[in-house]
Amino acid sequence: MTRLSGFTSRVDTLLNVLEDLGHGSYERTMITDKSDSDEERKHLAIRDLKPGAGRLIIQDNVIRFEHVPLVTPNGDVLIDDLNLVVPSGTNVLVCGPNGCGKSSLFRVLGELWPLFGGTLTKPAKGKLFYVPQVSSNIWT
Repeated sequence: MTRLSGFTSRVDTLLNVLEDLGHGSYERTMITDKSDSDEERKHLAIRDLKPGAGRLIIQDNVIRFEHVPLVTPNGDVLIDDLNLVVPSGTNVLVCGPNGCGKSSLFRVLGELWPLFGGTLTKPAKGKLFYVPQVSSNIWT
């Protein structure tokens, strides 16, 4: 019965999205914690995020995220305002639960994903090294 309920919910969501698309009014909703206040939700909803809106500075000996939102290419805001400084020679371990933005941080750092705001200061691509999440594919 639980599985049937889950499938029914997904079909209902799909039908609602298709109806909205038919009217030309679909707006992607974000998954937020129920404890988020209405004000926080409003802030995320009205924020005007555009790919390429951030500033990239190439500079040796530092990695610096200043007011950088971590946003997936499809528009999900993972981190609203990231501020982080990593001086040269510092080892960093990034850990956290699934979906919190660990891999996304490195995708933005590696310029695989666009900056949606703020300033990213980093060394040139050839001077940056990190150990990937899954390293078994390196040798095959």
